Amino acid sequence: MQRGVPSGAGATAAYLRERFGQEFPTLLPLRSNRARRAVAVMLRENLDPSTSVLGMETKLRAGAIYAEVVGDAALAADVRALARHFRVDLDRGSTGVDDAALVLARAVSPTPAQVDATTVGACRQAGISAPAIIELVSWLALLQLLHRLGCWIDPPTDDGGNGGEPR
Repeated sequence: MQRGVPSGAGATAAYLRERFGQEFPTLLPLRSNRARRAVAVMLRENLDPSTSVLGMETKLRAGAIYAEVVGDAALAADVRALARHFRVDLDRGSTGVDDAALVLARAVSPTPAQVDATTVGACRQAGISAPAIIELVSWLALLQLLHRLGCWIDPPTDDGGNGGEPR
């Protein structure tokens, strides 16, 4: 449901900044208010601590892994801003289910995904539930959408525009 989420660029940025401490600058140049609003709704739903099975700490650490794997500095900045907002220390050590979830995040982040028997075994041994796996993969899919959108809006160049690095 999109109720309560504005669609104009400035209003959406303000909404996201107020709600999550980050305006997600990648969304600003979108010409389609409908698309911008749809992504803002996906962010709202994915970043609701009251419905998270994984917890915001694991989810944001997984997001940091994704941004690192794809080499997207802008997305990494978005994740760091979210971590500050949710008071998550991205550098703190992890244990148990968190470790296995981060192994899974690292395995599904590249294209194509690198999920193997070791990854599946780590998830099973840690007891990660199916809803937690679905939440993690859905979150990473949303980050992939933001990453690819950033590449489309501001494509990497070899002439020094952004150092040839993907956004």
